[in-house]
Parts: sequence; structure tokens; C-alpha cells
Amino acid sequence: MSSAPDYLRPNEGVYIGSLKSATTAGEVTRWTEMPKILAPMPHTGSESQFRALYIPKGKALWAAREGSNIVTDGPLLGCQGGWY
Repeated sequence: MSSAPDYLRPNEGVYIGSLKSATTAGEVTRWTEMPKILAPMPHTGSESQFRALYIPKGKALWAAREGSNIVTDGPLLGCQGGWY
């Protein structure tokens, strides 16, 4: 997370987490360490709370693939924002 809206500058970002992408085509990977929120939800299965990440006004969420080699079949990164 950073206050830089145009590009991520060194020493301006705050690391909030990571995940390893799936190795099987079509498999979806989710960040399971996302913070739990207090929004009510019906209890289904073992998950008893919604998870979400609050990005304050003036901050930007940056996502990237980390690696030293060029790949043509790398993971797709999806980030969605808005008021819910």
C-alpha cells in the first residue's frame, strides 16, 4: 500500500502480504490472510466472517508478480475497489 498514485517509489510502500500463485491452469488463488470484518453474514460452512481490506482515502493498493525471469504464462492479478 502506498500514497503514490502513479507508480510505486522506493521507500514509499508498506508491505501488507503475499501469496503463491497456483501452478495448475485455471486454478484460482486467494489471499486467505485478509483481515476479517464485522459485516453481518449468514453462517455457512466453517467461515464465520467476511474478509476485506480497507484502503484509506489517499492510499493506493499495488500488486505485482515477483520473479527474476520473464514468463509468458504468468498469473493474472485482479484487484477490485469501491464502496460496499
